[in-house]
Amino acid sequence: MRWKRSWLRESLIAGTFMWKKEPFAALTFYMGLVVPIAAPVVVVYNFIYVPLFYQVFPMTYLVGILSMALLMSAVQLMLRKSTTWLFGFLFCLFYEAVLLWQMPVAWFTFWKSTWGTRMTPSDKLEQQKKRNKMEKAS
Repeated sequence: MRWKRSWLRESLIAGTFMWKKEPFAALTFYMGLVVPIAAPVVVVYNFIYVPLFYQVFPMTYLVGILSMALLMSAVQLMLRKSTTWLFGFLFCLFYEAVLLWQMPVAWFTFWKSTWGTRMTPSDKLEQQKKRNKMEKAS
């Protein structure tokens, strides 16, 4: 999670000056920024909104995900002769099902710089405030 937050924070900062760089490099940078940020919205649209409001199963979207996963694994198998090519396919599915959902959390907590394993002093202070409030209520 810390890496997602850091990536988001640093990308937003870099986005303020990347447009001054070489046009193709700037374009690819902004595409690389927008796509991961928009990905959860695209998934929710295709897996929740479309089936609920149009009664259409997202078969095309699922076939697209599986096709991309297979293509990425095929490149590993054919070009790199990797014996672990199957894990590329599994990783694409894992990313879509699990890792993709870290981005919305990062959107709303991007100011935090913790590893997520220890509480910061402000976290401890907030926890103490909650305890005090509960003690006063009871």
